[in-house]
Amino acid sequence: RMASDAPPPAPGDASPAEAPTATPCSLRNEPLPLVPPLPQSSLRAPVRSLMADMIRTLASGVRGGGVEEIADEKLARALNVDLKCPKGHVMSARITREVLGLVLGIKKHQCLNCQELVAVKDGYYRCHECDNQYCMHCASKMVLDADCLPPDSAGLLLGPGDIILTGPTVSITHVIMVTTRMQEASAEAREALGVSAEHELFECGTIETTPFYTECVVEGRLHRSNYYFQRLRSEHIEVIGFKPWGSENATVTAISALKCKFVFHPFRLLLGGQELNTAIFDEAVRVSEEQPARYGNITAVRAGVFAPRMRLSPDKYNTVAMRQKLMSKIRKHWTHKPICSSVAIMVWQRYFTLLPREEGTDAEDLAAMDILRWVPMKADTTAPSTLVKMLGACRWVLRTDVVSLSHDVAGEAAAIACESVVEETEGEVVEASVPVKMVVGL
Repeated sequence: RMASDAPPPAPGDASPAEAPTATPCSLRNEPLPLVPPLPQSSLRAPVRSLMADMIRTLASGVRGGGVEEIADEKLARALNVDLKCPKGHVMSARITREVLGLVLGIKKHQCLNCQELVAVKDGYYRCHECDNQYCMHCASKMVLDADCLPPDSAGLLLGPGDIILTGPTVSITHVIMVTTRMQEASAEAREALGVSAEHELFECGTIETTPFYTECVVEGRLHRSNYYFQRLRSEHIEVIGFKPWGSENATVTAISALKCKFVFHPFRLLLGGQELNTAIFDEAVRVSEEQPARYGNITAVRAGVFAPRMRLSPDKYNTVAMRQKLMSKIRKHWTHKPICSSVAIMVWQRYFTLLPREEGTDAEDLAAMDILRWVPMKADTTAPSTLVKMLGACRWVLRTDVVSLSHDVAGEAAAIACESVVEETEGEVVEASVPVKMVVGL
């Protein structure tokens, strides 16, 4: 679980008698220090500097020293997921708003960095106070650039708990929950989908609800499947096919290509936290599947049109008694007919209720504090655009691509590192000629 950067409660928020007797897992460790936002010059940093860092770290490992220091430095930079405007305000991730997106889309915005028009349909980062925006191309490099990746990292790939956003169709974005780790698709899938060797093809398991699947509308079940993703040379990723879940012999079906965006959860080493407990997360998915979940058309209208774009406030639920009432309300929201964004909220909130179950009488209160910290929303009143906005305020990261380093080349770089020495002059790499292949998402 992740070390929190939330400030300690102010004196007087809760009486000593009502103060919690335990601290949630996500708040137990001392917070890791954050570093200032990356300078604008880092947007143009040569890829060779990352390669040089990889060689230096691997070489240090061979020679028996310096590995932890360099890794810690890289981790500290990777922790910089809070994008700020020039005046220091934290910017939040945004996507097209439901209904109002048709009207608000008329207004054109320029990226504060590259001065290009912001493509709202691709997502963006916004400072509400200053009315400034960064396009996803610039924001992705500033939030988590390839330079920030620890050399021993597999990068930022989709895994259980992450969120896929497809669309928008008109002004509606569809939310899909990832349940398995992203991996390279099989040769059979590549052949069935007609994907050439020059394009990358990935797959991962998912869970969702939508009015376009019979089991979601008629049978009242969540839909499980394997989705197939193609990365284009333009560095966009598209969903191009699917296969029914749980059947090895099922046929891979091609669909019209849909551009994707991704929301990455903060429970990964790359973003400064401990890794997700996948066993408990899988259990949360199973429990959610077992609950009747007929798609809610009325829920969709209420969340997209009438519900306020607000998060659950920790200041309101600042005592044990209030958090107990909150958990009762949250469980009630789980029983209402879901929409696509409800699935991600329900699964994650169930995860936080299952995680501290061995903590005895404190388990319920610990779960409430984690929910307020990481997923502070009501499952049946949160539209996709509100979901992205609120998760962005809780250190989740919006991107239009995945970031990865090729594993086969890491070994190649290690061999070179035994005979290579990176020379530096005034902090700049002089020579870093390494034959390293990279897949770097923007």
